[in-house]
Amino acid sequence: MNKRPKKNKKTTKRFPSHTATIELVIDRIGGKGDGISNNSPPNNNDKLKENQSYFIPGTLPGEQIITRPIFKTAEGIFGQLLEVTKTSAERVSAPCTYFGICGGCSLQHWNTISYQQWKLNRIKNVTKTVTSPNTVFSKLIPSEPRARRRADISIKRFETKSVLGFHERDSHRIVDIQSCDLLDPEIINLSNALRPISHSFVAIGESSRISINKLDNGLDILIYLRSEPSLEGLEAFNKLAHTHNLSRISMKIASAADIIPIIEKRTPQIEFSGVKISPPPGAFLQATKQGTQSITEAVLLGVTGAKTILELFSGCGTLTIPLHHQATVHAVEGDPFAADALKKGTIKAAIDNKISVETRDLLKNPLSADELSKYDAVVFDPPRSGAKKQVEEIVKNGPATVVAVSCNPNTFARDSQILVTGGYQLKKITSIDQFLWSPHVELVAEFYREK
Repeated sequence: MNKRPKKNKKTTKRFPSHTATIELVIDRIGGKGDGISNNSPPNNNDKLKENQSYFIPGTLPGEQIITRPIFKTAEGIFGQLLEVTKTSAERVSAPCTYFGICGGCSLQHWNTISYQQWKLNRIKNVTKTVTSPNTVFSKLIPSEPRARRRADISIKRFETKSVLGFHERDSHRIVDIQSCDLLDPEIINLSNALRPISHSFVAIGESSRISINKLDNGLDILIYLRSEPSLEGLEAFNKLAHTHNLSRISMKIASAADIIPIIEKRTPQIEFSGVKISPPPGAFLQATKQGTQSITEAVLLGVTGAKTILELFSGCGTLTIPLHHQATVHAVEGDPFAADALKKGTIKAAIDNKISVETRDLLKNPLSADELSKYDAVVFDPPRSGAKKQVEEIVKNGPATVVAVSCNPNTFARDSQILVTGGYQLKKITSIDQFLWSPHVELVAEFYREK
């Protein structure tokens, strides 16, 4: 799940627990899913300071609420919702038992139409300076509940029990999750099966993290541990692999450099456009199968007619494989294990004559303007931090067509500004709600520049 970054203690001031409550009117929803009030008390509340922003989770625009301030940062004051005194007509009952405690979802209480329009408007608002009257915005492509195929589950063992789940908002505390309306049922079922055996691989007082990917032939598990598990722990993992639909269990010991296999029942596989890839343990995958399909379709449409394509931040080949059906592709990826998985998959499928793979840290060593000149199109799908250095090279000597995939509208807007200033036009944005009930949104953007 996508967690909010922990607050920097040096810039965070916590209020005493007896701090007086205040009344606010919520103006809008912010980029992190919180309701924001900018000094709009219903009764001229004299406890409020001018030019102060208040961030209150679980609220909606137009609602009047009572809150208690919890902490203050450079952004503003973050408060706990105590009561909604005037409820928005857009408020609905959250489907999840843990909503409001678990940090995984922040917008389950908003009706679908308003929620989806907010996500679309979020993209439109941050791209105002780079769009034109000719820019086409697609409708938001929705996501279904219980469709997330990857998750990082946190675990902590206490003297009498273990808790497995996701962190509370702005906290290191773990919410013990036994059901989830986001995750594929196989993932939450596995999480529940890990709880009673956790004593065999996590010591009292210690924490761990479990990365779970649902692949086409079973769940792929990577467990992060402080020390090697006991014989009892290894036997428990073996039993778990045989009683659940697991393809592989691996572990990463804190003191070891490499990932260590525990059991592999079958070679883990995921298929992209008819080609089977065996990803490394803990590999990055798009969050949902439906989201992957929507991203792929938008990218393919954006590079129509290109015969040579450069794909940057290619991962294990989510887009590389579909792209090779219409062009030769040079894929560049910073993770050597993901790049190796892609390369092996292309060789096994006998398509390595159309796909070449390069391992390269694009954040530190982007392709130069000279290297970009030989391609008809560039596709890039960077991490949340974006691809600023690479985009600066693209505008110098990049091809006419550029397609960007992003899960962060803010860094996308920054990178887009560089492209537009360099002569590219933003033709179309396809918005995809791949991160249901969170403030995050995926997008695919098409850029074009006359030669």
